[in-house]
Formats: sequence, C-alpha cells, structure tokens
Amino acid sequence: MSKSVRKHKPFAGLVALMMVLTLSFLVGFTKSDASISNSDLSDQMQSQVNDLLKQEMVARHWKLVDSTITVQSIENSDSKVSAIFGIHATHLLDYASPEDVPIMKGKLQYVADNKVSGQALDSINKDIAMWKSDLQTYITTPLPYNNVIKAEGSIDSAGKLGKESVAFYVMNEAGEWIPYTLSNITTPDEAEKNGYDGLKAQVQELQTKSQNDNIAPTAVVPFIYDRLEARDYGYSSNTTKVCKSGSSTTQDASHYNSQYTYYNCNDCANYVSQCLYTGGIPTDSTWCPGSLSWIQANTLISYMLNKGYIYSATANTCVAGYPMKVHGKEHVELMVYNDGQSRLANAHTNDKYWVPYYDTMDYYQVPQVA
Repeated sequence: MSKSVRKHKPFAGLVALMMVLTLSFLVGFTKSDASISNSDLSDQMQSQVNDLLKQEMVARHWKLVDSTITVQSIENSDSKVSAIFGIHATHLLDYASPEDVPIMKGKLQYVADNKVSGQALDSINKDIAMWKSDLQTYITTPLPYNNVIKAEGSIDSAGKLGKESVAFYVMNEAGEWIPYTLSNITTPDEAEKNGYDGLKAQVQELQTKSQNDNIAPTAVVPFIYDRLEARDYGYSSNTTKVCKSGSSTTQDASHYNSQYTYYNCNDCANYVSQCLYTGGIPTDSTWCPGSLSWIQANTLISYMLNKGYIYSATANTCVAGYPMKVHGKEHVELMVYNDGQSRLANAHTNDKYWVPYYDTMDYYQVPQVA
C-alpha cells in the first residue's frame, strides 16, 4: 500500500500544478479579454458618433472641413456601456453664395414682393447687408463647431455592442443630459419663411412707430457696437471639468481672462458683460466689473433694456455678437454664429465655445452696430 501511495504522489502533484496554471491562464485571459472588449466598444461607439456627425452636417447644410472625436470617458458594467465623446470640428456653410442661403432668399423675396421706402427701406438695406457679410464669411471661412455627446448602449453575451441599442445625448444649458435629435435644426423651408416673415415684422414695427422700448429702440445710444469684436472675445472652452465636487456645472478658469475676477460655478453674466464691453458698450457706476448688473444675469438684462442698449429680438434677428438669455432662468450666453438654420453660442458655467444650445432662449439685439 505504501508503495502504491508513493507511486501516485507525483501524478497528483502534476494535476494540482496543471489546475493552478489553468486557473492563472483563465484569470489572465479574462482580464485581457475585458480590456480588448472595452477598446472594441469604444471604437464601435466612436464610429457611430462619427456617422452622427456626418448626418448633422447634412442637416445643417454644412461642409465638414475636418474633425477630431475623442473619448473623454467610458464605463462598462452590468451589460451596459456609457461613453462621453468630445467633438471638435471646423465647417463651411455649403451654399454657393449668400443669396442662395434660405434665410437670405426669404428676405430678398420680401423686398421683391413689397414696395418699401424711407426709414423702413434703410433698415432693410442695413439688415440685408449685415446678413450678406456674415453669410459670406460662413461660406468661405472655416469656423469652429464643438459639442459633447454621450452614448449609452447594451452589450450582448458575446461582448458585442448592440448597434440598435445605442442612444445619444447632449448637454443642455443646465448641465443635464437630454436626448440628441436633429429635429431641432431649422429646415431650409422654415429658414426661408423666417427670413420673409422677419423682414415683414421689422417693417411693421417701424411703420407703427411702437413706443415699447423692448420692441424697438427710441433713442440714439452713445456708442457704436462692434458685434464681431464681442463675438471674437473668446476666453472660454469646452470642458468636462466641474466647478466643484458634486456639481454638474462645467468650468475651467484657466481659459478665462485673468484681468477679471471670476465667480466659481456662476460666471455666465460676468462673461457676457465682458463680451458686451469688448463690443463697445460703455461702463458706468451701475454696470462695471463686480457690480450686480455686471455679474447677475437678470440684473444685467434689465440694466441693458432700461438703458436702451439692447431690445427684444428673435432667433432670426439675434446675430453673432448679441446676447441671449435662457427663458425663465437666470443664465445668459452670447450668440456667435447664426446662418438661419444653425446657431452656436459661447458661455461660462456651463463653459462652451462655439457650441449649439438646446434651451428656449430670450433673444436680444443692439440698436447701433458697426
């Protein structure tokens, strides 16, 4: 019996060794497989985001010049995957000339259909000249387009991403993820109608000589506003950094103008005030850096309206360099791009630079522009 036991000990040891090696191999394989799976999932989702970007370019009637899509984060658990992608692109407005752009076609059609003279004609001519200048720039000069897209999908038992399961989200002005959709992009037909109706409304306002300061300016302001200087002020970024732990508000003060004090988690009005000042609106004892009218959104808009420095506008008259405010909320941004179909904004908290906005806005314009 003792010989029999001694005879089988080497075999038993070999079996034990093989079991240990097999277990080690399986553990190592599982880790490697999970790593590869995450990489594959990231690639698959990034490919879908790239397809989404191409679809968006078509819907906006833009020509994509170049683009970079980066994975900012990815989480994979419980058969679910969630990833956040940063989009940095440049584009051109894809029309042959300003006269071919739908909103301009509508404006020109109104002029062709109606006999206008006097102050109304002067106003129309200035409006059309301004739009032609902007649209020509959009057609010939590559301009930024940035966004942050969140993608969420399901993983099957084989570790593959269910393509049809992927849903996309964008961030609204409050820092909340909302479903991504192309339906909020103005169609060419809508833009053309807006151009026609916008000039019609403008002429009617002038003809009725409304005394409502929020509809039309009634006095000459002591400055000429350079809206493109305001647009080009910059000093913002597209960041995923939050202003403090537990907050969803994004802020990266390293991109701010160091000549101004900034306000943690609440810098939107401070930023727009800097833009308006850069454009030529003068300061006074009520509106100056650090004052309530400078750093609080509602107070800023009230001040500007009361002074006659801005007046109410629409999405089709609020062009690059003009301020806007989220309807019903205390948050302001600056329009930096408007081609009648697409609009982009700059802002602080949440920080954004040439990014679409997804909330209902109250729009404003400045009476005297360069």
